[in-house]
Amino acid sequence: MNLKTQKKMDRVKVYRTTEGTVFEVVCALIMFIALIMVCWNASGKELGLMLLTWFILSAVTAFELFMAYHPDSKFVHVGAEVDPKNMKQMALVCRLLRVLGVCVALMSLVILLGMIWEGEKLIPIFTKGIFVLLLGVIIFFSILIRQAGRKGKK
Repeated sequence: MNLKTQKKMDRVKVYRTTEGTVFEVVCALIMFIALIMVCWNASGKELGLMLLTWFILSAVTAFELFMAYHPDSKFVHVGAEVDPKNMKQMALVCRLLRVLGVCVALMSLVILLGMIWEGEKLIPIFTKGIFVLLLGVIIFFSILIRQAGRKGKK
């Protein structure tokens, strides 16, 4: 990679797109549904704990979506060996962060459902499913990002 390409990679700017807006709206809807469920079903000490959980997971979701606009940031580390070096990899990192935002929003919904319906037997299955989905998304996009890096070297 020459110096000119490296300078472009250091200041990548991601513009708003329909895809990004759709991911943001989906995350907002999921988090709004989770907040309504918490406010509707919780009371007393439970309410405080559930709202704190909702707030923390909402902040993580918002951070993921925000970082999708800054794929060259020092906070974005997909993996030790996966460091975006070309524009295709940057685009994949953006998409990865958006999908992770949706996964974290879904995880917050399932965790809060588990806090509301403690005796329900399906909640642990859903929680494990979300973690498997999260891990699968990370592995899938890591492979895609590595492949995009190899194609750039040829």
